Amino acid sequence: MTRHVLWIVGACLALACGDSFSSSETSTGGSNPGGTGGTTSGTGGTTSGTGGNTTGGGGTGGEGGEGGTTVGPCMASNSIDNLVDDFEDGQLSADWTAFGPEIAVNEVNGSLVMNPADGSAGVRSKDRYNLQSCRIYIEISHLPAHHLHPVEAWFELKGDGDDYLSIYVAEGSLRGQVMVDGNIIQDANVTFEEGDNRFWRFREQNGQTALQYAGDNFQFTNLVVVPTPGFVADTMVELGTHATNTVDNAGIFGVDGVNVGQ
Repeated sequence: MTRHVLWIVGACLALACGDSFSSSETSTGGSNPGGTGGTTSGTGGTTSGTGGNTTGGGGTGGEGGEGGTTVGPCMASNSIDNLVDDFEDGQLSADWTAFGPEIAVNEVNGSLVMNPADGSAGVRSKDRYNLQSCRIYIEISHLPAHHLHPVEAWFELKGDGDDYLSIYVAEGSLRGQVMVDGNIIQDANVTFEEGDNRFWRFREQNGQTALQYAGDNFQFTNLVVVPTPGFVADTMVELGTHATNTVDNAGIFGVDGVNVGQ
């Protein structure tokens, strides 16, 4: 049964199910999160919320160029290098715990592939990490057909209970949401543009946390910026996707790598 599923997922990658991206490296050195010059203009967000929940504000302006910027030490509570993964060895690292149907999460052709065909599926870090003064980002190879309700895909930092910071796609929009102590304190979305969503990143610096997105040029735009919640110093990292079996051709969520830097 697993061989058949892997064959299907492999075929899906070959046929570029959902939204796919080219395999070219970024102009700033691929996975190296070093400084990038220039400026990036922000994209104004709409004010719609997610799924009928709290209505939020628009996205904030893009951040300036990062050339020569010193962010400071990237502190870790549990060897932060454990989060770095290129998903090249064909089996999920012991530093990640899969959730959802067992056959729905696999490493295939250098990508972590999550299939949302029947419920939620994804991975969560086994340990908690201190991501203060850090940048953590993912490189995306495929997104599911998120224009179809209720298909979603997300990248989250999770605290206790319902506390989280989330970058995700749903209903054809790129969204950022922050929940602290059970209350949504920021909720923004912008029109999804495939060329702007090669990378998603959380960046913590000087008591502020930015939820950001970038295309192949690795020039990030702020989606949300908030005062850093306390749980960022003791957080789990989660990648996931969701759909229902009523959705035909939901596609896959494919991630080529997770990287951390100062």
